Amino acid sequence: MTLGYDALTFNRRFEEIAGRFPDRIAFRLKTPAGYRTFTYREAHLQSHAVAAGLLGLGLQKGARIAILSENRPEWVIAYLGIFLSGGTVVPLDPQISPQEWRRLLDDSESQMVFASGQLWSKLKEAVADSRLSHFLICFDPLNGGQDERAELSGFIDHALSRQPQPSLPDCAPSDLATIIYTSGTTGKPKGVMLTHSNIISELQLALQCVRVDERDALLCLLPLQHVLASIVNVLVPLYLGAQVVFADTLKRTEILEALQEAGITVLATVPQF
Repeated sequence: MTLGYDALTFNRRFEEIAGRFPDRIAFRLKTPAGYRTFTYREAHLQSHAVAAGLLGLGLQKGARIAILSENRPEWVIAYLGIFLSGGTVVPLDPQISPQEWRRLLDDSESQMVFASGQLWSKLKEAVADSRLSHFLICFDPLNGGQDERAELSGFIDHALSRQPQPSLPDCAPSDLATIIYTSGTTGKPKGVMLTHSNIISELQLALQCVRVDERDALLCLLPLQHVLASIVNVLVPLYLGAQVVFADTLKRTEILEALQEAGITVLATVPQF
């Protein structure tokens, strides 16, 4: 394993890795029907399209954009797209109340939300009287009558059809990358602001503690709105060209199957699990 990569931002490193390993599997999602896979080429294309779509809507560099979803590859596609657009990711906890979602969306001054179909109706109710109600994108298919761009697949297709494609902004190490809200155990949740430099520093420190390289596969179980999960379970493997495996269940038998079937080599979790 080689340390000391010279990438100043995760954006720059991801571009390099996607170009080096285009056909390698970046994500796998275990479902009852089998595994869905995304190569680095597909992840790169889709995240670039998300970034282009955000810029096409007129969002400026530094715009705060929230993600509200269970762990899944689309969570990461949106996350990377926001990074590449120069925006700031605001991950929200799916387990807190819709009223708290609204408070955190207002507190962070989020301008858009990516959400899963499981949480869609509750989110729409929570932001019904807000301008955000017109800036929601669902990871899953919606019922008829919706603008196709309200679904992630339609949003991506629309962005890819636009010519010429907008130029993506350069991000500086000092630019704000994400706002992570605390659990609120000592009061109201507070937004912790992490820059691109903070993200790279976290990655470098993690790589000094954990032996991992492009041959590894990491099972992502911890909720991605937490720093540990997003750094170790997603950004570390994508920083190296390794594989991220998602399981759409927390059943013990299913997790044990995933460990064997997907050839998991690293499982980062917490003592309670």
